[in-house]
Amino acid sequence: MTSPYKYLTTSEDYPIFTSLMSRSGLAKHIHSAGITLLAPVDQAFDDYPYYKELLLPKNKEELDNFIAYHIVNISVDYKKFTDDDSWTVYAGPTLSLTKKGGILFNGAQVRSGSVDTDNGFIIGMNDLVYYPKISQ
Repeated sequence: MTSPYKYLTTSEDYPIFTSLMSRSGLAKHIHSAGITLLAPVDQAFDDYPYYKELLLPKNKEELDNFIAYHIVNISVDYKKFTDDDSWTVYAGPTLSLTKKGGILFNGAQVRSGSVDTDNGFIIGMNDLVYYPKISQ
């Protein structure tokens, strides 16, 4: 069975996000639950050069929080995702989706289309949905 987790870890798509996701405590949830994973492209991390700091043991909680903001706990394709005006992310908050100047989820630009897996969807993002606050 293919899941968003399995798809990303066996493809060359979204390598930075995949490395963060696979080191998070949410990897099993992403693999086993029917979810929608909002995967930022590598260029999205240009605005957040501290992402490597999330891999340090002292930042484990913030890594999990970062990944949780990129999970919608329902399996929806691109059309269904963009038809609504808000979604609740695994981290807890309900974030808005707007359609002015493109499709934006919590201010992050949503790429068109989605990857359908047996156990959920992957929707690409041009930006990060959430910027972690880590101590330098």
